[in-house]
Amino acid sequence: MKKVVSMLLFAALVVMMLAGCGTPGTEESPAPGSESDSPNQGSSMEVQNEVTSAVDIAFVTYMTGIPYMDNAWEGAYEAATSLGLSVGYYGPASNDTAGEIDILDALITKGVKGIVVTCMDSEAVTPTLKKARDAGIHVVTWDLDISDPAGRDYFVNLCSNEIMGEFMIDVMYDTYSEVLGESFEWAMITSSLTSEQMVARANYMVEYCEETYPGLKFVGLESGEGDAQKNYNAAVTLMQANPDLKVIMSNASDALGPIAEAIAAEGKIGEVYGAGMTTPNLAKPGFESGAIIGGCMLWSPAKWAEFAVKVLSGLFDGEEYNMDTELSIEGFPNAYMVADDEFWYNEMIEFTADNINDYDF
Repeated sequence: MKKVVSMLLFAALVVMMLAGCGTPGTEESPAPGSESDSPNQGSSMEVQNEVTSAVDIAFVTYMTGIPYMDNAWEGAYEAATSLGLSVGYYGPASNDTAGEIDILDALITKGVKGIVVTCMDSEAVTPTLKKARDAGIHVVTWDLDISDPAGRDYFVNLCSNEIMGEFMIDVMYDTYSEVLGESFEWAMITSSLTSEQMVARANYMVEYCEETYPGLKFVGLESGEGDAQKNYNAAVTLMQANPDLKVIMSNASDALGPIAEAIAAEGKIGEVYGAGMTTPNLAKPGFESGAIIGGCMLWSPAKWAEFAVKVLSGLFDGEEYNMDTELSIEGFPNAYMVADDEFWYNEMIEFTADNINDYDF
């Protein structure tokens, strides 16, 4: 059976997730934003839905207040402040591309030094980021890239859509073929039909599954648009439209929890299962109810954002990265460049019933 090889030692990942992604403000770590913790008083751990002051680094997302982005922000904050740089966390409270663009425009006006950004609409945000670069602001994208590379200096990627998609399909099949056999129907929920990267990954997952596991039949794709209720509704729609559906895959970190809730509410425990991308805390209730028994995965958002901040800080110091560069970015020995403007840092984790409680984000 084909199995994608995990790209870092599991033990290292556990250490990273437990140590690097812990909630700031513990006894061992002074509360972020306090004088003892922050080397630059411009930094604050608080989410900012509007721009009131300039910082060295603006960490910008399409939506704040979700576990994935909040965990990523912790990594970005710790990386920036450890380098003596001020940093702020910006984004709309809901999945709002126009709101994200307004924030980016305000950051450009304030004159930030650099921006680390992810976006759902890869085309809509691009002109604003081009404007930022024209103003001399360095831009690093992570998580989801923009449509035109001219709008950023570098894209810090996890890996290719192909590697990630294969990993997701393989762990789903390995888990649920043990329960359902080698033939069953599956569907998918994603969070954007306007993100080129997410659409490409979804399409590849379907193609790879058809070629590798011909007994599996794909029956539908829905978008939850990054909203918990819409993810729930999408799962209900898929189950009602496909009475023989057995697995609903999440192609977004925020969808699997609502998928599991919908399975339980529809009385489908033991008949339909959830799988795919998720933050561990969202998946835990599904493991408890039986709506999920495995087949799910993610990476450390905090570690990924940390890497993006460190790449950006290198640009502040005059670093020029390309395919000929011998990378030396502290904490990322396995990172490498796959193009003159794209990094891969290569970490993925499969969550199972045995390890899901080892993670807390």
